[in-house]
Amino acid sequence: MYEINIVFVALIVFLAGVVSSKSKTTPVLLELIAGVIIGNLFLIKINPTLDVLSNIGITVLMYIAGLEIDFDFMKSKLSPCLYMGLSSFFIPFGLIYLFCYFPYNIPHVTSLIISLALSTTSVAIAFTVLSSKGKLNEEKKTILSAVMVIDVMSMIFLGFFSSAFSYFTLLFLILMVVLTYFFPYLGKRIFKKREKTTIELELKFVLFSLLCLSFMSEHAGLEPALIAFFFGALTSEFIVGHIELQKQLNGIAFGFLTPIFFFVTGTKINVLLAFENLYFLIFLFLIAFSSKYYSALFAIKKYFRKNASYYAKLFSAQLTFGLIAITFGLQKGILDEKLFSVIGLIIILCSSIGFFAKEK
Repeated sequence: MYEINIVFVALIVFLAGVVSSKSKTTPVLLELIAGVIIGNLFLIKINPTLDVLSNIGITVLMYIAGLEIDFDFMKSKLSPCLYMGLSSFFIPFGLIYLFCYFPYNIPHVTSLIISLALSTTSVAIAFTVLSSKGKLNEEKKTILSAVMVIDVMSMIFLGFFSSAFSYFTLLFLILMVVLTYFFPYLGKRIFKKREKTTIELELKFVLFSLLCLSFMSEHAGLEPALIAFFFGALTSEFIVGHIELQKQLNGIAFGFLTPIFFFVTGTKINVLLAFENLYFLIFLFLIAFSSKYYSALFAIKKYFRKNASYYAKLFSAQLTFGLIAITFGLQKGILDEKLFSVIGLIIILCSSIGFFAKEK
């Protein structure tokens, strides 16, 4: 058995970046596929340090996803964002749940996690594809905001699964409410544009806050990724305006931490085990993709007819939040290794279709 260490993963991340730049493919997808290939070709063991870094990678990734939420723009386009986002989340969610729960008698909670993982949409892929031709116009910003509505719904639903209520949970939630109230004032003092603080100090503050919130949320019985997402949304007003700070944060996240998460997750997908349930895999893929695609298509056509099919394929890419949902399910014992592998392969297939969608 080979133990995968951080040097080997760093090499894989570097090679994925090189291939990505040449092929114009998102490195996230390549890192995940590399993990699947290596995990299935060789008998490997993941170094404990990589597991820790992988968990930190999820937290930082969710924080950055929260930063992408533009509440002011969403308010100005509230009706189309809600209509496209909610319909393309709840319709596939319901259909996938019915397929898993009734014909296959998959337990209720397990069916819900599968439905959640296959009903979400990846902000990473949507943003990468939409911005590939330059600055986002109003139409593409509206589409991206609708995707963020789906992300918010996904995080809320994941929160229901992760809650193990206790007195510490109550204290932590009170702290979050207080933080929400006072942070706008605190943020303006901390994130002044290089007047009294340096970019490095601001970056340290963000990372320290994330680690503290993650530690406290775990003890409160809440999912750290969920808290990181809402903390990102809370601080987006201050971080987004600091271009250098955002660049450094993205460099740490996408250059080191999140690739480890995607690679490690890929190594856990057992292709042979998934193929033991081949018919289930095929039927679930068809239901997941078609329900997501057509629910998004009909909703998007109400506002943007020309590129509706292109946008609907983007909505079918569940990569980031989908993987987080099934990773959570595996860690909590809701999903076994076989179901984890099946859903993981479906997420890769759907996300590949979404990424290679072509605009008219």
